[in-house]
Amino acid sequence: MFGPEASGLSNKDLSFSNYILQIPTSLKFKSLNLSHAITIICHEIFKALEKKKIKKISSNLKISSKSKISSIVTHLTKLLDEKDFFTPKEKRHSMILNINNLIYRLEPNDKELRILASIISSLSKK
Repeated sequence: MFGPEASGLSNKDLSFSNYILQIPTSLKFKSLNLSHAITIICHEIFKALEKKKIKKISSNLKISSKSKISSIVTHLTKLLDEKDFFTPKEKRHSMILNINNLIYRLEPNDKELRILASIISSLSKK
């Protein structure tokens, strides 16, 4: 994801990302043209692939889809709401963003997501 040139990505957008990177810039010019930023990132990815630096630890395990992860986060948020976890209420939004950050950056595969869902469901039982 790339954000608007004027403001960048919102905290909500960032909470759904697996990785966050920032391109170092001059203190005098703190922003980049969006097309330039994309070009720099693509070039860095190309260099890394050429050097075979990017390797997945378990290439046979595929990361779960964002929709599956989102379903778990939504279910967890609902359960936490029922338990009045989000206190004070005005911090609810930022707490949910933190939960999103935590779970999305884990990059769980389907098996790990099922385990997490089972844990969440078992904790919700009365």
